[in-house]
Amino acid sequence: MRRAGRLAAATLAMIAPLVREGATTRALDAACEAFIRDHGALPAPLGYQGYPFATCMSPNEVVCHGMPDDRPLAAGDLLKIDITVELAGWHGDCCRTFAVGEIDARRQLLMEVSEAALAAGVAAVRPGGRLSAIGRAVQELVEAAGFSVVRSYCGHGIGR
Repeated sequence: MRRAGRLAAATLAMIAPLVREGATTRALDAACEAFIRDHGALPAPLGYQGYPFATCMSPNEVVCHGMPDDRPLAAGDLLKIDITVELAGWHGDCCRTFAVGEIDARRQLLMEVSEAALAAGVAAVRPGGRLSAIGRAVQELVEAAGFSVVRSYCGHGIGR
């Protein structure tokens, strides 16, 4: 599972310099798929319940699990790239938000609050603790900054 998670993270690191004005999410998806396959893994979303892409690409207000397309990215966009790989029967899943060029102050704040929320969630993890403690830590920080928490979505999962 650790190897799968590391490959998912390496895929995000590889794609980072390609996220720029004029790039399409379909082209970014193809680059991610090639990288994943070149490392002996499979893109887990591809073919799952008919899903036709290797990744989920969610620009701007698309919360998560967006489908890559041919719309060119523009300066000021935010793009969430969700990577899930299957390596030797194990899944690793991670997501990162990228700024395309210069972004406005509100979007910059959103990215900063999101990073802080991740740190708050990780800090809330305790042996024997409750999952709700993680959600509470994230929600309190996000709402205090004037943003909201989406409650209807979850990750793709890790493990077998």
